Amino acid sequence: MNRQQELDSSDINDRTLLEIYSCLTGTLSLEVVVQQILFGVRRVVACDSTAVWLLLPQPIYYRNKSAVSPQIDTFFEEPPNDSYLHKVKQTRQPLILSEVDFKSNWPNNSLSEPIRSVVGMPIIVANECIAVLILESEVSDSFRPDHIELCTTFCHFAGIGLKNALDYETACINAIREERLQFVQRLHDTVSQNIYAANTMVELLPRVVQKDPQKSQAYMVDLAQLTQAAMADVRNLMVELHPEGIKKTELNQLIKQLCDSFASRYNFSLIFKGSGKLFLSAEAQHACYRIVQEALQNVANHAQATEVVVKLTQQKNSLELIIEDDGIGFNLQEIPLHATGIRKIQTFGRNIGSNCIVNSRPEIGTTITVKNIKI
Repeated sequence: MNRQQELDSSDINDRTLLEIYSCLTGTLSLEVVVQQILFGVRRVVACDSTAVWLLLPQPIYYRNKSAVSPQIDTFFEEPPNDSYLHKVKQTRQPLILSEVDFKSNWPNNSLSEPIRSVVGMPIIVANECIAVLILESEVSDSFRPDHIELCTTFCHFAGIGLKNALDYETACINAIREERLQFVQRLHDTVSQNIYAANTMVELLPRVVQKDPQKSQAYMVDLAQLTQAAMADVRNLMVELHPEGIKKTELNQLIKQLCDSFASRYNFSLIFKGSGKLFLSAEAQHACYRIVQEALQNVANHAQATEVVVKLTQQKNSLELIIEDDGIGFNLQEIPLHATGIRKIQTFGRNIGSNCIVNSRPEIGTTITVKNIKI
């Protein structure tokens, strides 16, 4: 190869690596990133099959043999032949096997298509080996030192893609865990306490009836309110457990149910104003529900309000959502870092492309306005 051919080849490889980098960092799906690695490395170094031994969060071995499809053919919890790959993991250095003995039981080796040479590349992020990339060939002595150089750059990009996807997966798991903890806490704070109080009143009611029949009427009214509150809470919790419930329930009805649940549990007047039938996209319906939920929970926890108004106003091509209270208010510049309620509300608004405006003054109250919600 002359000098010009070398330069042309280098330019092609650089462009290919940049395209692969864009693909690897353009998604947060771990499965898609692994597929892009298995398929993309073939564009850098010719081989017959590829594999990735992912070490985090739990070891798992993916393999692809197709030259036309990025789909994963097989995967194992551990590679069948682990001594060679463990050496790559432990030394964090590339390793070439120019001649693979068929008796070594290399992964998926067969008499019809035996693997004859292999290269293993560590994928290192923040000084930690998070995966091993394997290239396989049915021809002996297929891999050269310059292939190692290309694979080293590829593995750097692969590491970025894998780390992003793993971090995103961890964040999703933590978010689900937090949602579950909040759900359990709300179940305890609402349904459990209402049922406990109702059960206590049921046990006392026979004695009250005997001693003071008139007072028993007040007990029965309170008992009815407790059971109604518990039922409203259960309805809301069931809606949240089944996202389809949020999607299929008319928005005014959805928000009114949520308001009724809060009104039955807290000592403030809650007025809901909305009319007509509104069905938004699943994402917008969920965002509106969570904005109202976070806002009302903030009122219950901090505002010391006597009255709260929730309004849904339909405009020409959009919807406006307003939650206002007459509580003690707060200084927007002094929100502590651990206070996530307002930030969650703003995030839900941004996620659906809406403008979320929070106005609050000490001793005056708070108004949250979400504008331009697409209908």
